[in-house]
Amino acid sequence: MKNWKDKFFSILAHDLRGPFNSFFGLTQIMASELPKLTLSEIQKIANSMRNSATSLFYLLENLLQWSRNQQGLIFVTPEKIQLLQVTDESIAIMTEPAKIKEIIIDVRIPGEMMVRADEMLLQTVIRNLVSNAVKFTPKGGKITIFAEEKASEMVVISFQDTGIGMKTEVLQRLFEFNNKASRQGTEGEPSTGLGLLLCKEFIEKLGGTLRAESEDGKGSTFSISLPSVRKS
Repeated sequence: MKNWKDKFFSILAHDLRGPFNSFFGLTQIMASELPKLTLSEIQKIANSMRNSATSLFYLLENLLQWSRNQQGLIFVTPEKIQLLQVTDESIAIMTEPAKIKEIIIDVRIPGEMMVRADEMLLQTVIRNLVSNAVKFTPKGGKITIFAEEKASEMVVISFQDTGIGMKTEVLQRLFEFNNKASRQGTEGEPSTGLGLLLCKEFIEKLGGTLRAESEDGKGSTFSISLPSVRKS
């Protein structure tokens, strides 16, 4: 248990330090060099500061959710949910980061498709998976979200990207707290893997599964399964 905790706090400290160091450096430049900076340079600094703030926000939000889940403070309330609507609402916050990297997010979910899930948990999962896809997809890439209902009374939702993919050893340890599985995004975005672990735990709470397929240099596909409305 001690080794696990040490590893967890080591990863957390590493990924908190990155955005904070960036923030401190940028504010120092603003404080000392502002009169000499061009409007273009100021805008570039402002964008970098926003990216650092976004990284910190997602990391702290995931940490809070994961901590509450470990303490048994998150309760599941399954209900009928229109999948397209909750997907659109969940990815709205990722529109700007995707736009900055010129990444297209293509949602191909039938408007009438319904699933049985807890809306808050499902939004957290979708947001994390799309955020992860944006993080590891280079500029000009594409993320496709599609869903299909299976005969097993489960709906499978897939998040497919044209990103950098993963080597086999990274894929095998994807849902573990491990420094070797922690890597930076295509624009240097930090990643602890905490979001993916949270997704796995939440999907299992909803009676589904999360799996990943990937090949180095050829993108990744994350698929979650959820009970359809036909399954009580």
